[in-house]
Amino acid sequence: MEPFSKMHTNRAFVSVVAVALTLAGSAWADSAPALDLRLNQDTWVDTTARNGGNGDFVYDDVVSGATALLDYRVTVFPSSVSVLGFSFDITNTSTTTQIYTLTSAIAVDAMPAGCLLGASIGGSVTDANFDGSASLTSAFGNPLFWGGLDFGGPAPLQLTSLINAPFNIAAPFAGGTASVGPESIGLPGPSAPGAAFGAGYQSVALRFALSAGDRASFTGVFVLQPVPAPAALATIAFAGLASRRRRR
Repeated sequence: MEPFSKMHTNRAFVSVVAVALTLAGSAWADSAPALDLRLNQDTWVDTTARNGGNGDFVYDDVVSGATALLDYRVTVFPSSVSVLGFSFDITNTSTTTQIYTLTSAIAVDAMPAGCLLGASIGGSVTDANFDGSASLTSAFGNPLFWGGLDFGGPAPLQLTSLINAPFNIAAPFAGGTASVGPESIGLPGPSAPGAAFGAGYQSVALRFALSAGDRASFTGVFVLQPVPAPAALATIAFAGLASRRRRR
């Protein structure tokens, strides 16, 4: 496959993609991290984050390989809550149905006392080649949205899933579009309880099969917030009690 090059278009063609944000502790709040894009065995690094206007880092562009384009927008919010927002646009340019794995990840600190999480996904599937048939279906029993830690690593930890298998979403007519979802958990929030974990990569994986020549678009977010450790909760409770005593 040829090396990636930047292109500017409103369409995206992708096979198997992995997107990873490399962040180190709190330093990413002071300088933009690098964004790695992976398409099969090829990689491309985006170091051109722009200010989204709310103190967030925004990455958006189109990258191309020999047989694929990926139109992406990834947003990272620097705060005590780890927020990964994404928007991806994908078109199958082959002549057969293809199975896709599209992932995004940001480094996250350990949450040893557990976490609160929120996640959402929504989108569409479109008959982009006007052949009267377009479908987005589940692949190998996987949910459309997987949220957790270290997807693709030796010990991934699933924290949540959305639009579970089996699903089969079809465009209603030639050139038509059908909605995907939306579905969410723990939002607004985050408020859904999640397991404890060590430092790693907060990951989203989208897995699905898409019919030949057709287009799928996805937008969503995955949020993690640490639950205070028991010692921290005791400190907070003591501070609140002391404050009430002073007011008396």
